Amino acid sequence: KIINNNPELWLLNFVKIINEENKLIPFKVNAEQKHFLNNRSKYNLILKSRRLGFSTLSLGLMLYYAYQIPNSTYLMVAHDKTTLRELFNALKTMQNHIPDNIKLKENKNNRDELELENKSRIIIKCPDDGLGAGMKLQIVHLSEYALYSDNVQESALVAVEQSLAKNKDSMGIIESTARGVSNNFYKM
Repeated sequence: KIINNNPELWLLNFVKIINEENKLIPFKVNAEQKHFLNNRSKYNLILKSRRLGFSTLSLGLMLYYAYQIPNSTYLMVAHDKTTLRELFNALKTMQNHIPDNIKLKENKNNRDELELENKSRIIIKCPDDGLGAGMKLQIVHLSEYALYSDNVQESALVAVEQSLAKNKDSMGIIESTARGVSNNFYKM
């Protein structure tokens, strides 16, 4: 019960990730990730340097909450298909290495969606495929937001805000490395 009520402990005890040396290790949050966990809110905007692990943390949080909240939906959006596939593979690695005694079976596991037996779903999309309009999302993560087209950047916030579930744990996470001063991410 203590572990299931704490995302950081749940990740450490039940989730494995591939580190920078290509080794499978327990998901121990780093200092930047811990700061985010302790200070997150419903709407989160992160200006970051590369390789701090915020996409990995977002995936881990999606998996954590998918296990805790039946019938919930999560959306990961990345700027291109290659990055999206890498992120989704990281999520599947996490799911595949959860201990069997707590691991939820998968109803669906394809190129775009992972659905667990409790009917929670984690979906991936590119920005041009839509950003959750018409969905009820527990978490939406917009990765490398500054690389999205100007049109998508401007429409993204409305779609994300309207799609978030109306509970205390739902959240939007927008993160990116800096990409100049002429985009919506810079203005935010």
